[in-house]
Amino acid sequence: MSVIMDGRILSDSLTKIGLNEEWLNSKLKKLGTSTDRIYLAQVDSQNKLYLDPFDDNMRKH
Repeated sequence: MSVIMDGRILSDSLTKIGLNEEWLNSKLKKLGTSTDRIYLAQVDSQNKLYLDPFDDNMRKH
C-alpha cells in the first residue's frame, strides 16, 4: 500500500494497515531521508518499506 506520494504522507493508508506517522518517520530517519525527498513509498503485507526517491541518481544512457 502506498504511504507516501509526491513527498506527502498518506495518513489514511497508514491507518488502514495499522501503522502511523511515527513509525514511518522512524523508518525514514534510520535510512537517512525524509518525506519531502520521497516520490513514492509503499509498505508490503509484512510491513517492509519500499522507497522511490525523487532523485534516485539514475544515469541517462
